Amino acid sequence: MRVVVAVEGEVTTRAAHSLASHPGIEVSLLGGDGIARFPRVDDATGHDAVVGVSRAKRVALEAGIPAVVTGELDGSPGVAWASVAGLALALASGLNETERVAVAIPGDHTGDRTVVFPSPIDAQRARREMVGDREVEIAGTNGELAAALALGTQRHRVIVDHHRFMEGIALAAGVLLVEPGVSLAVWERPDAYLQASVEMGLVIGERAA
Repeated sequence: MRVVVAVEGEVTTRAAHSLASHPGIEVSLLGGDGIARFPRVDDATGHDAVVGVSRAKRVALEAGIPAVVTGELDGSPGVAWASVAGLALALASGLNETERVAVAIPGDHTGDRTVVFPSPIDAQRARREMVGDREVEIAGTNGELAAALALGTQRHRVIVDHHRFMEGIALAAGVLLVEPGVSLAVWERPDAYLQASVEMGLVIGERAA
């Protein structure tokens, strides 16, 4: 599989490195001066997907191929919400009767509710946001750690890792869901998405509720 990463900051750079270490994937960059490891391209013609944030959607549309992005696809084919919030919703898809889906990311995210994450993130104030058609509670952290949390009536699932590392893998793992002409969110193929995330370095914790 040949993919183009439209470089837009650290998350896309980390995604490129995660993809390059995955068997069967060839990575080229659009942008990203100073990253010597990867070949450069001027457009995505002849590739299978474009990976990135906002720029990737335009580049993919111009080339007529799917995009893999951290947010909405805005009508383009590809994979949406390949992000920390997408990870949390994919974790929830494997649970019966999910009670709470939440993420913690660095920053000040005040809100009207409290979510208890594993230590050292612990209890944080959170606000509700819509991710696609799903509700996720977004909390802030003071350090460099992030978390994706899904609480069910019988099982709890969580991922805790360095924020940028986790973001990069969340984006990269979405590439393994690409199907020509198909648009989907990562939680619509949760098993494949989470398996790819684990193969790229994330660890899923699970315990009884």
